[in-house]
Amino acid sequence: MKEELYCALDNVSKIRVILDEVPFINENDELLKFLMNAKLQGKIELIFVTQNAENVINSVSDFDFQNIIMFQHNTMASTDEVSKKIFGMYQYYYPVPGRSDTPHVFFSIKNSIHWEIHSDERMRVSCKDLSAKQSIMGYISEYLAIKTTFNNNIYLVRTGEFIPDKGEIVICGI
Repeated sequence: MKEELYCALDNVSKIRVILDEVPFINENDELLKFLMNAKLQGKIELIFVTQNAENVINSVSDFDFQNIIMFQHNTMASTDEVSKKIFGMYQYYYPVPGRSDTPHVFFSIKNSIHWEIHSDERMRVSCKDLSAKQSIMGYISEYLAIKTTFNNNIYLVRTGEFIPDKGEIVICGI
């Protein structure tokens, strides 16, 4: 396959390679090294399609793709696990009321509320954000998460806007 890709790159300046459920078990896989090197050089546009990215790629650094689209997985736990590895976490700060006595000279009936700042680490995209609904066929997601090369933001887009529901396939040229 490497030789076929190399010959194709001789004829055109850039090609699109779609890897559909191709496992890379060994980190020293020659094809994986070639694809990542060609991707870094801008010779190929690499599209990686998989149902469970954790089973296919070993380390988190291999998830470093420029454009990522994540659909809802079969279970909520697997969606959260993959999302945590792909999109990461952030520190969330929120106020919590803490009760204490008001400063007073002799006597006071009122207690004042002093706000304390607490923090949690949260996922940037969770399975709740994709709002999964259970149907007869399993879970159905209304949204998908998209991270693009333009910035580091993650966009939640309705699945119906991204994939038309008219039984036809629309192919957009770039």
